[in-house]
Amino acid sequence: EADRTNIFLAAALGASVLGSLAFNFPPARVFMGDCGSGMIGMSIAALCVKSAIQNPQFIIPLLLLQSIFLSDSLITLLRRLVRGEPIYKAHNLHGYQHAIRLYDGSHLLVSGGLFLIGLFWLMPWSIAIGSNYLPVWTFIPAVFPIVWLCLRYGSGRPKELDIAE
Repeated sequence: EADRTNIFLAAALGASVLGSLAFNFPPARVFMGDCGSGMIGMSIAALCVKSAIQNPQFIIPLLLLQSIFLSDSLITLLRRLVRGEPIYKAHNLHGYQHAIRLYDGSHLLVSGGLFLIGLFWLMPWSIAIGSNYLPVWTFIPAVFPIVWLCLRYGSGRPKELDIAE
């Protein structure tokens, strides 16, 4: 019964996100903003926690699926803390924001790339680890390229240090 609830909640969230995609697809006509994206992120996190509590073997695969966002956020946060910047103030220093500037403001290119990484890199690793085809420790080689990409695209670096093509 609990698995059915998770499936229903995930399907409802997915349907609502797909419904807004038509308006939010670059160039966006309706901007979701921090509140909308925060709500979606918190909903996904709540579903992940609920699923992990019910099925602990899914903790690592669920974290792995979120590793792009977790790595970018954590690296950015740590770099800002080291520089003594207030972490509660708005900024645009995430790796994906540096990548958008690098690729001439192409949200579609960056978002599409992140989608493909999730689909063809993170999803297979997550399925293999969650199905016990691979041991749990293999999340390390799975997440290593994600951390490398975050560092490569400058997660948490000041804008003046954007990488040049």
